[in-house]
Amino acid sequence: MSAVLRPGLAWLVRLRWLAVMGHLVATAVALWVLDAPLSLPWLLALIGVTAVSNGVLMAVERRLDHQRVAAANRLVMGTLMLDTALLTGMLLASGGVMNPFSIFFIVEVALAGLLVGAAGAWTMAGLTSLAFGALFLLTPDDPHAHHHHGATPLHLQGMWIAYALAAGFVALFVSGIATALKRREQEVAALRERALG
Repeated sequence: MSAVLRPGLAWLVRLRWLAVMGHLVATAVALWVLDAPLSLPWLLALIGVTAVSNGVLMAVERRLDHQRVAAANRLVMGTLMLDTALLTGMLLASGGVMNPFSIFFIVEVALAGLLVGAAGAWTMAGLTSLAFGALFLLTPDDPHAHHHHGATPLHLQGMWIAYALAAGFVALFVSGIATALKRREQEVAALRERALG
């Protein structure tokens, strides 16, 4: 398992650099192509936090002893929790609950399942569902917003319930795959030991 976690942590660092680039491109498109109302300073600050935290994660990952599985798991989970908070902030700065990019919460669930296992996937499913729900409470109330975008409050609340169910299914599926892979690794290791013995 430890041999899987270290490359997983390095992969998470690379994925987060891609996310920084993706956030910048999406912000530019929303601003200059779609003429969407954005809180640009807030968005750029959150993207900056992502970049700086990823630089720190990269430095820590390079020094981390790959045998320290529990430390790697805590680092991965802490990073995914931070990313969930940053995504929530970015969504609030760019349309709140109306922003279709809220679907990206599901990525945190899948990553937790793959890199940490079932406990991580279920933790992130719960946390991201709460973050999605927080968008309803924190999005500034615009009486014309729902009418303008063709979405009723009931439809948006249905999206929240649908997200929570989807996150649960993803957690179940990904953690099942992670468990099967771990079992397979153990079986392969046992076969190697027998062959060498």
